[in-house]
Amino acid sequence: MEALYLLLVTNKASNILEDLETLRLLSKVVPEYCESLDENGVLPAQFDLLFAFDEVLSLGFRESVSLNQVKTYMEMESHEEKLANILRQSKILEAREEMKKRSLQIDEQKKAMARAHVADRIQGFGSGGGGPTVASASDSPYDVTPTVASSSHREAVLSSTITHTAKSASTVKGMQIGKSKKASDLLKALQDEGELIDSDTLSDPTSKAARTNVPAEDIHLAIEEKLVVQLNRDGVLENMEVKGDVSLKINDPACARAAIKVNSGKNAGVQFKVHPNINKQLFTDEAVLAPKDPSRPLPTGTQLMILKWRLQTKDEAMLPLTVSCWPSPTPGGGSSVSVEYELQGRRDLMDIFISIPCTGAREAPVISQAYGTATYDAKTEMLVWYLDHVDSSNSSGTLEFNMADLEPSGHFFPVSVTFSSKQTLCDLEIGSVVSLEDESSIRFSQSRGLEVETYKIA
Repeated sequence: MEALYLLLVTNKASNILEDLETLRLLSKVVPEYCESLDENGVLPAQFDLLFAFDEVLSLGFRESVSLNQVKTYMEMESHEEKLANILRQSKILEAREEMKKRSLQIDEQKKAMARAHVADRIQGFGSGGGGPTVASASDSPYDVTPTVASSSHREAVLSSTITHTAKSASTVKGMQIGKSKKASDLLKALQDEGELIDSDTLSDPTSKAARTNVPAEDIHLAIEEKLVVQLNRDGVLENMEVKGDVSLKINDPACARAAIKVNSGKNAGVQFKVHPNINKQLFTDEAVLAPKDPSRPLPTGTQLMILKWRLQTKDEAMLPLTVSCWPSPTPGGGSSVSVEYELQGRRDLMDIFISIPCTGAREAPVISQAYGTATYDAKTEMLVWYLDHVDSSNSSGTLEFNMADLEPSGHFFPVSVTFSSKQTLCDLEIGSVVSLEDESSIRFSQSRGLEVETYKIA
């Protein structure tokens, strides 16, 4: 280590081979946290080194850990924190949905009040003036047109009436997003419960959405799939359904007349359906998504679903991830449960949650083996097994735990599974986008995603 020594103090009874292995691991840990292997590089990272060494050595004994595990522990990722973030986000989304509903209701009330106010003022003017009557107000409270010509005085009064109505309508206390009492109370309640709600959310929950980056390319295409899976307790696939779609968003109006070339594989059993305004025959023959009427531009600035597909199968080979649960009785009473996952195909999965119900348990499960993180929530009586990612390097794993007060029969089901992936089950991607006017290439971006809608073992 250049100018420094790494010293390991042991007793006479220690195993020299284990000591050498510990020294090798410690020597690998040091460069991970020090910019240089001298005093100037070590001193700024002294606490990180101390914590890293503590992960390797515990109470004088070497822990069975690798360098990657030490780095993972040092990142201090918490499964409970991730669950809390998910719950907090869902609560915030519910509050926002409630605010949107209230906003629509109050907007409707505001328009109705404005229309009624205009109608009352105009009716009062017509009966008191003794002149020609005025036609009923249109749906817009600011567009009132008399059926006959009127005097300048009457026009002035009518103009004054409309101006006053517009001002009155603007002063109606309609809902302003982020300032609804009910929604604010919901967010305040979350804050009182210890949830960390940022000031932007409290002041204007839509501000972050408004600041969301819009795809910079002229056209953006999003390929999304939803997965529904039902297995029985023996692990036999009873039903699997894949629902997918391609959504188009045109950011540049000059690119509204475009044809999209789709590259797809065999996709056996997949049923495709195009939007009514898309040329179905062209897609069937050449896998090109283009408008039926080339002279008619596609909508700009909004998401438009132009293609969707559906696959229903009982072929277990199509499953991206198989999960099995094996509860068995123990000699002293209770249950021993083994849960196993296995990745199928070359696919990377993220944020895998496997939830096993332990309904009626009076004691927490005793976990004997777990790849990943396993957490028991006594309130919901649910054991949640979490893996941040699954790929070819960890294509299978097992969770084993014991329950002293639950029998295997009638417990530990239904098991729920959720995960996401950037790879879709349908072999489909966007090859190119060209203009229908001059056949020039159009810049485009595309995103892909697979999410689990329902995955149950019951």
